[in-house]
Amino acid sequence: LMVALEHRYYGASMPTGRELSTQKLRWLSSQQALGDLAEFHSQIVSNYSLTDSNKWVSFGGSYPGMMSGFFRLKYPNLVHASVSSSSPWNALLDMQQYQNIVGDSLAITSVGGSDQCKSYVVDGHNAIASMITTSEGRSTLASLFNFCDPENALSTELIAGEWAGSGVIEVPSQENDPSCSTPGCDINSICQILENSNSTNDDIDENVLKLVSVSNAQNNNQCILGWTENDMKETYEKAFFDIESSARSWPYQTCTEFGFYQTCEYGSRCPFVQGYQNLSQQVKLCERMFDISQDFVQEQIDATNACYGADQPKGSRILFPNGNVDPWSGCGVLTAPTDDEPVMMVDGSSHHFWTHPANEIIQESVQEAKLAIQEQVVTWLNQED
Repeated sequence: LMVALEHRYYGASMPTGRELSTQKLRWLSSQQALGDLAEFHSQIVSNYSLTDSNKWVSFGGSYPGMMSGFFRLKYPNLVHASVSSSSPWNALLDMQQYQNIVGDSLAITSVGGSDQCKSYVVDGHNAIASMITTSEGRSTLASLFNFCDPENALSTELIAGEWAGSGVIEVPSQENDPSCSTPGCDINSICQILENSNSTNDDIDENVLKLVSVSNAQNNNQCILGWTENDMKETYEKAFFDIESSARSWPYQTCTEFGFYQTCEYGSRCPFVQGYQNLSQQVKLCERMFDISQDFVQEQIDATNACYGADQPKGSRILFPNGNVDPWSGCGVLTAPTDDEPVMMVDGSSHHFWTHPANEIIQESVQEAKLAIQEQVVTWLNQED
């Protein structure tokens, strides 16, 4: 028997209807959701006439992976074992680890990366960092990268910094899929484009031109929409400040439980333009959206880690698989907290890629991880409490 439960305040599971004002969101938390899981467990036991001989194993990846492990940790009487895949248990305010690992992933050879590939991206963004400080430089970038509205795109240093601070190309470390086939769709393809690009312009750094080649490939040579002042305002207002927008749920949990602000700070290993995607800029959304201060966010993060154990939870029969390409692994459980809480690091794997159907996985390391997880679950199912 396999069953699944939708998390409150996501999808159709809206206990307060369509309104997601701060007042209505106060019942959104992982602890409340764990209570839902316990009630769900009771309902399924009743509906299917299950007994104590029917052992439960919880599975999940990413935040559902956290919930899977939390369920076993807090309700060991209900859940026999858990697979907590790619789950960032260590709540953190300034999650520099995310972009650090994005940068590092460009040099991982098992997915087609190299030190040279990483250098192309880093050096290109370093050159762009200088260009965005002047109106002339921003205008040049808007033209080079083929923005649909080049006269208004990147009009201010702040907007250009936000664009360049999150990467002028997409580096899909989190969802990297070596079986994809479109240009620039994975790290290997990106590195090949960077290596083979030989465009020249006496006025433009060659590494910037390499990044332009990747951007063109990823956008299918179509112009890039947005990144004007009006677009930015409209996007933020629609996504975050409309109290009926479902996009408010996860930001609320970051402000009240987890943090996880993926910054690109000066001095970090972030491969993009540093200093614009900073902590102050990101946490400011908590104040604007929910009237929550940065100090309160930190207090809530501390409470979350005290509740669940951060990266050293003291539970049992919880497996923590992670992938070294996955940026979320930076906040994962990487060292076994106890003998009965094993960890696994999968070379070349992105975010819980072993949870994909077996026929979609072409990497031997990920195939082996999938089998190892199954074997561990079988071993635990043969154990009695």
